[in-house]
Amino acid sequence: WESFGDIGLTKIVKTTLSNSPDARHALLNIQQYRQQVIIARAPLLPGINISGDASRSEQHMPDRMGHETSTEVNNFGLLITAAYEIDLWKKIASSAEMARLALLSSEENLKTVYQTLTANVTRHYFEISELQLELPLWDQLLKLTALQANDAQRGYFNGLVDGNVYLTIQQREDRSRQDLFAARRRLSVLHFALNTLMGKEPAVPLSVTDFSNFQHALQAIPAGLPSKLLNRRPDVRLAALRVQSALLNIGIKRADLLPSLILTANAGYRSTDLSRLIDGGSTIWSIMGG
Repeated sequence: WESFGDIGLTKIVKTTLSNSPDARHALLNIQQYRQQVIIARAPLLPGINISGDASRSEQHMPDRMGHETSTEVNNFGLLITAAYEIDLWKKIASSAEMARLALLSSEENLKTVYQTLTANVTRHYFEISELQLELPLWDQLLKLTALQANDAQRGYFNGLVDGNVYLTIQQREDRSRQDLFAARRRLSVLHFALNTLMGKEPAVPLSVTDFSNFQHALQAIPAGLPSKLLNRRPDVRLAALRVQSALLNIGIKRADLLPSLILTANAGYRSTDLSRLIDGGSTIWSIMGG
């Protein structure tokens, strides 16, 4: 749109892109999918969990004489657990790739939203400019047909004009009046639509450049456009990314039918005395596979 060199059009487009709820929603989606990429890549690394616990219990036991005695037992623990799933069937890697494709899709969706908003704003802007140029012509046509209708009416009453001719001229005046009113209504609707796209009140006045100033900036579409032009369309690229994501999802669902291998390692300390918790004799560890 900047190729037209119109300051008003450029300002309206930029205002629309910054204020549109659709554009803000698409931007928030990109932030969401960026976080999902981080979450999806996390299982590619070992998971680390650090936990600590402390407990005190009282045990009641009878002695040899049958009297009940109580003994307090302390239990302190510090444990680090590492777990890692071996990606035998590329399930985790495919999930991470799906998240990356979803992020790329959200970026293409933002471009699609920008492109659609820009096209709508520019089309409304040009239609308003064209209607403002046409309205004086519709007004002149109505005045001309009104004069013809008056002349035909006098000629009809004086017996100089045939009744069918008089009726035809009157119908032409009515059509001219309807066309003028329709153009005015169309102009009001376009004003309201353009202000709404910009996030403003519908009835706010608009300043639009004369349409005749844009004609020199229009360029003819060259013949024989290459098929590579489709790759410039964000909605086409978005559809291609969705197909890739769907194919990856098939592989993930098939991997769910196969066994998985998870390795878990524990290391830490456990003692009945807090002061002896980190002594060598309190060390515990284990390695498991499932």
